[in-house]
Amino acid sequence: MRKILTVCIIMIFALCQVFGQGGKDDGASYPSKNIEMIVPYGAGGGTDNAARIIAEALSTELGRQVNVVNRAGAGGEIGFEEIATAEPDGYTIGILGGPDHSYLVNIKETNYSLDDFDNLAVYNLSLPVLVARKGSFSNWDELVEYAKANPGSVTIGCSGGGPITEAAIAMTCGDFDATIVKFSGSADVSSSLLGGHIDLACLTPSYLPTLEANGCVPLIYFSAEKVPGYEDIPSLAELGFDVDMAHNPIVALPTGCPDEVRATLMAALDKIGSDPQIKEKFENLNTVYSYKTGEELQKYLSDMDALIADMVVQYPTLFV
Repeated sequence: MRKILTVCIIMIFALCQVFGQGGKDDGASYPSKNIEMIVPYGAGGGTDNAARIIAEALSTELGRQVNVVNRAGAGGEIGFEEIATAEPDGYTIGILGGPDHSYLVNIKETNYSLDDFDNLAVYNLSLPVLVARKGSFSNWDELVEYAKANPGSVTIGCSGGGPITEAAIAMTCGDFDATIVKFSGSADVSSSLLGGHIDLACLTPSYLPTLEANGCVPLIYFSAEKVPGYEDIPSLAELGFDVDMAHNPIVALPTGCPDEVRATLMAALDKIGSDPQIKEKFENLNTVYSYKTGEELQKYLSDMDALIADMVVQYPTLFV
């Protein structure tokens, strides 16, 4: 009887330990179940495509399924908030659609802040380019000269916060005023440029083959890096401006995950980052492969956040 009582006490104590921990893993056992990867956009877009490459590779490295969950809506804000407020246990990973998450914080009251995200890695950059319609401007200098002489007459097509920020950067660096025309998507911007309805467009290089074949001219990169095959396009950085702007899916955790969990994820992400097959998959998305992490990533994102904040201050009426 006494032995039975002793065994029962031991079992009760063990159960209390389990439930007292709320079922959480310690760092050594992570991951012990499948992981959710939240993408704040619909399926099939650039951020979603990048997320699926990362999720598949992480599933292999971690030995647990990483499931992509799309949380589209409000320009990404719904998904950003869900990532920020998730339990910081490593079982919710986010793919932030930079710079949208930073842009939203600067233009409105959000239920998250940038401090709510622990940014781990970036694998690919979608590099924005300012493109001129056929028969308008052949280079950056021509644009600046004309736009200064004719304030507000030049039209720039944009879709979303990133391209609007890029248009603001162009006006700041060129010291001219333009009229911003907003569209619901990049495909509409491209069609309007091809139709001659706008003078300029902020677009990614995936549109360049079609645009150039129809006489449009890429004028300037907003990023320091360049797409292979399009190295002749100058960058604002080469012209002496402190600008390095790109669209990038950022692998992030909610702030506060255990160090052991974070270390496990970082080891897997680093291994993926050195895999040439992963590099090829990202390049097939018409993006530049650029694995960034640690201090390099933090400086890159911090500089971009500061640039966005500065543009919002300079051009408040654009960001409405």
